[in-house]
Amino acid sequence: MDELKQKAEESQKEKAIINRVIVMSSEESTDVEIDAYNLGASNFLTKPFDFKLLRSILRKNLGALDDATPDIIKTKFFVLDLKQLKCFKIENEKQIEITLTKIEFKILLNLAVNPGQVKLKEDLIFLGKDESDPMSFKALEMHVASMRKKLGADIIKTKRGVGYFLTTD
Repeated sequence: MDELKQKAEESQKEKAIINRVIVMSSEESTDVEIDAYNLGASNFLTKPFDFKLLRSILRKNLGALDDATPDIIKTKFFVLDLKQLKCFKIENEKQIEITLTKIEFKILLNLAVNPGQVKLKEDLIFLGKDESDPMSFKALEMHVASMRKKLGADIIKTKRGVGYFLTTD
């Protein structure tokens, strides 16, 4: 029974993530609005629109995404517990807790969301202590080097001159 409940919750979370399209149009035709909804829009606004309404719609959509965020991200190499902010390295089918700094955890989480996808250095530098004040590229490289020592050198790959990604092998 718990397994069915979990699958139902996961399905609801997936739907919340997938359907987040807001259509803005100068057309006030009902047919255009119906077409937008039939094509998968979650909301439809006609121009000119009230910014309070737009803000409310954005808040609702972002809230749905927050609700859909998993508590645990599991890869072939490690598990991230997002509630407790802990990382467990998988070694010989056992989970061994490793200590990551807050910045390392944020970087690893950012990479783990889409393994195999390159994350630009220009984006990752904003995951430092103060997200409005980016860390240096050298500081980012030091954090990545530290994570490689803790997780294993082959897990985080470099796309030279571009950024980093998690291996899927």
